[in-house]
Amino acid sequence: MNERDRSSGQYGHPPWQPTTSGRLTKAGGPVVWFVIFLGLALWSFLAWIGYVSADGILNWIAGNADTVVENGKTIAGAAGVGKDAITVIEGLSLGDLAGSAIALLKIVLKPAIIVIWAIGALVVVAVSLILAKAGRFLVGLRR
Repeated sequence: MNERDRSSGQYGHPPWQPTTSGRLTKAGGPVVWFVIFLGLALWSFLAWIGYVSADGILNWIAGNADTVVENGKTIAGAAGVGKDAITVIEGLSLGDLAGSAIALLKIVLKPAIIVIWAIGALVVVAVSLILAKAGRFLVGLRR
């Protein structure tokens, strides 16, 4: 067997050389990088929407927390739960508890969105490259 048969015919094309169709056979081809770029752009857009809207949503919840607690007391009184239960609810000061929880969320939410975005970006890149490698492997099995 001569050198030419061993280099291309018997073992297939090396991954750094283009095939006869002109596409690269390694996992970092232009199609894969386009998919990665598109996935990162979509993921970044979704994270940006969450980051920008986090303060507005938390402010809306904080503004309605007292109303929700008051309506809960009214409904409990109308349902016949009793004045003792309403007194316990007032003693818990749920409005203050909700305000504290929202203040904590305001501190934690934006950094958490950034961390989740970074983890998601790594997952998008890793999954795209792994699927490209798996596709190349499966195509190699068919030959």
